[in-house]
Amino acid sequence: MPKLFSRLIMPVAIWTAAGLCACDQSEREDPSRSVSSSTSGDTDASGIHTGVKGRVMTADDKPVVGAVVLPESRDNPAQAIPEMAAVTNEHGEYQWPLRPGSYSMSVTAQGFESMAKPVEVEQGQLATLNFTLTPAR
Repeated sequence: MPKLFSRLIMPVAIWTAAGLCACDQSEREDPSRSVSSSTSGDTDASGIHTGVKGRVMTADDKPVVGAVVLPESRDNPAQAIPEMAAVTNEHGEYQWPLRPGSYSMSVTAQGFESMAKPVEVEQGQLATLNFTLTPAR
């Protein structure tokens, strides 16, 4: 997994299902370390309430751990999106706090074909967008 982030320019922030981790260079080498954890965007103490959540699974219904999920705004003008990546947890789950709007969510994982899907995010709603990945050829 660290190879995915080895070419990124500091700072890097990763949103996992457990929360936000602001990572520095040493954390890319050891992703188990954490500088700080907090919530951001449209969140409160109970968690994300406006954005996208979902699961990334294989065709045989196994979770894809460590998949990177990224949004791209389809609005004109485009919504501002934090420069961070959502990474799936041990259950293949991810969450992204996003402002209301139209997005294309893409997912990549080592050993699998990448894919993207559209999603609409509405104020106060947590849209569900699941992915089923196929092995890379």
